[in-house]
Amino acid sequence: ATDGETSLPAVTQRMLAALRQGEAMGYNAMPFKNVAHIAGVSPTSGTTSNRKGTLTSGGYITVSGKDVALTDKGREYPIDVELPPTDPVGLLAFWKREIGTGKICQILDVIVTRGRVSNEELYEAVGMTNSGTFSNYKGVLTGRGLIVKSGRDYVPAEVFTR
Repeated sequence: ATDGETSLPAVTQRMLAALRQGEAMGYNAMPFKNVAHIAGVSPTSGTTSNRKGTLTSGGYITVSGKDVALTDKGREYPIDVELPPTDPVGLLAFWKREIGTGKICQILDVIVTRGRVSNEELYEAVGMTNSGTFSNYKGVLTGRGLIVKSGRDYVPAEVFTR
């Protein structure tokens, strides 16, 4: 950030990075939910909505309906975060590095690999019980927009299936 300009948090910078990647692939605007998924946040959370508001009021993005687009200021902001890959395999590897090792990574891997998995299949696949810790891990992954509850099952976020 320049003198007098507020430094944007890493997650907010990843939202800008996701839009830059979209532009590099030829998209002048992207649905906000896609930007959120690539940045690893839930597109429906209040915190994510606040980040979108910060980017809008700061002049980094414009909003048109469900789509968002970079402004010149957003293109020029010095991003200090790793850009998430655009391919599903690279994106999975990126988020596994970001969220650490262990059972939470195994949960993400099982859901992305299988495509749809029931709660019971999931906790058995990763060698856990249907415990509070297991629920917390799913909550972290859901909160980051990486997995979605679909009926009684869990599925990978759309960004992993395109």
